[in-house]
Amino acid sequence: MLKLTEPVGDETFLRARVGDKELVLRTPAQVLPEVGDTVALRFAADRLHLV
Repeated sequence: MLKLTEPVGDETFLRARVGDKELVLRTPAQVLPEVGDTVALRFAADRLHLV
């Protein structure tokens, strides 16, 4: 579930919770889901960063 959206210039950072984990996602600015939305995720393996 989406917890926070943060527009920053030409991209938007999203904070989402999946189970007990929090994810920070970076999307183009045109992608504007709303807090509380459930979003589908797809990852490009060559652009994925895990810490």
